[in-house]
Amino acid sequence: MVTGLGLYLLYQTALQGQKTRLSQTAKTQALLLESMYDTIKNPEIIENTVAQASKEQDNSQTATVDICKLLGNQIILINDRTEFSKKTIVPLSSNLAQAMHKALQGYSGITFALDHRGIKVLAAYEPVEYLHWGVVAKVDLAELRAPYIQTGIYTLLWASVLNGLGGLFLWRLCHPMAKELQQEKTIRQDLENRIAKHTDELAQINQQFHQEITERQRLEEVREREIDLLARIMETSPVGILMVNPNGDIVIASEQAEKMLGLLKTEQGYQMPPWRVSDEAGNLINDQKHLCKQVMEGRQSIYDVREMIEFADGSHILVSINGSPVFDETTRLEGVVFTVEDITERFQVETALLHSETQFRAIFEQASVGIGIVALSGQFIRVNQRYCELTGYSEAELQEKTYQDILHPEDFNPNTDTPDMNNFSVEKRYIRKDNSIIWIHLSGSIVKDQNGQPMYIVGVVEDITERKQAITALKESEERYRRIIETTAEGVWSIDLNNRTTFVNQRMAQMLGYTVEEMLGRSILEFTDTEDQVMTLQKLAPHQQEITESHDLKFLCKDGKSIWTMISTNSIFDAEGNYAGALGMLTDITERKQTEKALQQANIQLIEWNRKLQQRNQEILLLNQISDFLQACLSVEEAYQVIGELLPTLFTGYQGAVFIINETSNLVEAVATWGEDLHSKTLFTADECWALRRGKIHWVHEQSHLRCQHVHHNVSTAYNQSLCVPMMAQGKAIGLLYLCYDQCEPISPTKQQLAQTVAEHLSLALANLNLRETLQAQSIIDPLTNLYNRRYMEEALKREINLAKRKRHPVGIMMLDVDHFRQFNATFGHEGGNCVLKAVGSFLSRHIRSGDIACRYGGEEFLLILPEASLEISLQRAEQIRQGLKQMQVSYGEQLLSQITVSIGLACFPDHGKTIEELIKSADFALYQAKNAGRDRVVRYTVDL
Repeated sequence: MVTGLGLYLLYQTALQGQKTRLSQTAKTQALLLESMYDTIKNPEIIENTVAQASKEQDNSQTATVDICKLLGNQIILINDRTEFSKKTIVPLSSNLAQAMHKALQGYSGITFALDHRGIKVLAAYEPVEYLHWGVVAKVDLAELRAPYIQTGIYTLLWASVLNGLGGLFLWRLCHPMAKELQQEKTIRQDLENRIAKHTDELAQINQQFHQEITERQRLEEVREREIDLLARIMETSPVGILMVNPNGDIVIASEQAEKMLGLLKTEQGYQMPPWRVSDEAGNLINDQKHLCKQVMEGRQSIYDVREMIEFADGSHILVSINGSPVFDETTRLEGVVFTVEDITERFQVETALLHSETQFRAIFEQASVGIGIVALSGQFIRVNQRYCELTGYSEAELQEKTYQDILHPEDFNPNTDTPDMNNFSVEKRYIRKDNSIIWIHLSGSIVKDQNGQPMYIVGVVEDITERKQAITALKESEERYRRIIETTAEGVWSIDLNNRTTFVNQRMAQMLGYTVEEMLGRSILEFTDTEDQVMTLQKLAPHQQEITESHDLKFLCKDGKSIWTMISTNSIFDAEGNYAGALGMLTDITERKQTEKALQQANIQLIEWNRKLQQRNQEILLLNQISDFLQACLSVEEAYQVIGELLPTLFTGYQGAVFIINETSNLVEAVATWGEDLHSKTLFTADECWALRRGKIHWVHEQSHLRCQHVHHNVSTAYNQSLCVPMMAQGKAIGLLYLCYDQCEPISPTKQQLAQTVAEHLSLALANLNLRETLQAQSIIDPLTNLYNRRYMEEALKREINLAKRKRHPVGIMMLDVDHFRQFNATFGHEGGNCVLKAVGSFLSRHIRSGDIACRYGGEEFLLILPEASLEISLQRAEQIRQGLKQMQVSYGEQLLSQITVSIGLACFPDHGKTIEELIKSADFALYQAKNAGRDRVVRYTVDL
């Protein structure tokens, strides 16, 4: 019993030591796997590495560490030495491999259980957290108990032998030595006690010795397997692995680490090359052992520390470093395990991809043209902000529509609006959200997959509405000028740089007796005598140097006769400034030439004729100058100033004025005057002028002639002449050119013709300016409310914000929305709703300051810009407008509409936004709060909203 008790105590002590060693082994293996995961980040690579290392181990060794994972309802033994298809698989519901089951559930501990082979073992189990694996370190109970059972058997046998020997000795001495029986018994008892004592001591020594040998062998096997597994991992790992002792010296390095870091292995250890280390921000790190110190001082792992290593040859790499401390059984720090991964190429690729994606997003969102991605069915997938601005819809609204929904019905073409073409470019019309029409230029391309099958369409949309309007206006202007040229009394002739005819008007063709088609394409020399061709070329040569001159040239008519013409030419240059031809204004001066020839001897008449010709030429030049200035004017008022400055030079010695008819009041008002006394009213009705009433030129040169009522009658008219020339545009009088002459000689027909020509030029120029101003007003005025539209609002708000930044004053912005506007439309129809919008627009126009800007933002929303208005002033003005609109009565037909209330949101620059978008967004958000609060109120934007 004593021997058995001793053996039992020894067994329990050995069992407790075995538990400690198994627990430490399981924790070490779990820590090693977690360190590998921190470095590689790929469970599959780690599994293959562990499996490969297990295959190459010595099969004679007894496996003491099992690494397992959960696959569905089965437990897979990862480090099994068989192929995957033959790996040990244990059902989750089985009573076998209980330690593996607990490890996979996230528990750690030690237990007696059956392993996957059905053998009862002592097993320590640990979970591998990041991989969701389990590690089991085990030892067979049969092997653990065998030495103690064997020792017990030996002891029992030895005791039995001693007992037999003693019995035999007693039997031999019993008869002759009965007397000494008691002594012998005592001696035998003492001997037995001593033998038992020595037997116990021997058994204990034998047990301890056998236990130490067995444990040492087992530890050596575990250590060899761990070292072999670590070596395999270090050889096959794609990252560098380093083991650093507490002094910061490298004691173990994988081959990958040596290559990557340029480590030189010597007899004393590893020698680090002369590199420069800096952090990710580029700051130089002088202490190369700082990471080792950080791990050892904190006694915690570090993850993904990025550093730049620059070698002596100038090359550099970016590395990701992970480190974990290593402890012995007594938790004493033995060193640090580092993994180093070269992430230079990955970082460059990630940076390039991030930069590329950022550029693409910026280009897509900030493009000045609309970009849309459309499905093959026409459904919008994604659009940028500019596309939303062009159509008036938000991106969410467009994603619920198709391309055909916003396309003008007349512009739908199945040949171009279906995905049958790879690329297309067309001009079409879009119907915006507010039902307005815009012209767009659409360039599309079909994106295909790897098999060449269409996936979606990418379209680029550019707003060409203004260009279309400009083309229409240009065509109209060209048509007007063509009509002028065709109806002018002078011939117009255009030639190219080879002197070939590119254009002649009907008058020019009639002068030579040809048709226009017969003259086109022929050289100008074909219409001159042979002896005159050299002179003609000489007179055309200066135009190539941009010299404008007038010449008299003789041309041959189709019937063989010749005519003399006075030609005033201007050079034509192309877009690059190269001479491209000339344009000439030709006047038939055949009669003049004949008269000159007949009156060559009359020197006085010839001088007078030359003077008149020079005057006429000067008048034409002045008229051209006036026309140039008028065409360059930007407004009608500027044109009036030009007329007042230049017309006196054309009518020297005359008093005069230019009058304009006000269509509203039918009054004729002087806009430009010259001379000392006009002898005429400056404001009168159109009925007071015979020229305006008859639509013809009216000249008064004698007292008996009918004098216009606007001409003063209380002056002497003996030498007072007046000439009224109506200014006509498109068959309608728009003004009057009035001339007064105090000399006795009558106003010559030439001067009258000049006056009529001037009137025609003035009427044409002023009509064009009026048309231009009308078109400009239409482009910025909302036709329904007569307020500025949203386009003008954005320009005005941008201008006011820039001015406010320079002068450091606030700008108020008021977002106004008509409450329950849909009820007006539902009750009275769209006309009734339009009546409400007109009334609100009229009210705003009458009740804002002269510097304020009222705009229709869209639908029933209005926006007011209040320059130099603080938030308090804006709030006061908003409340006045709200109360005023509420008291306003609006009638539709004979029916009085219900009371109009509005909700108003206020914001102020710069407190609520420093850009147009931020400011409008703040006001719109305040308006939204006013609507939610019950409508008919003013809410100003605050950060709390």
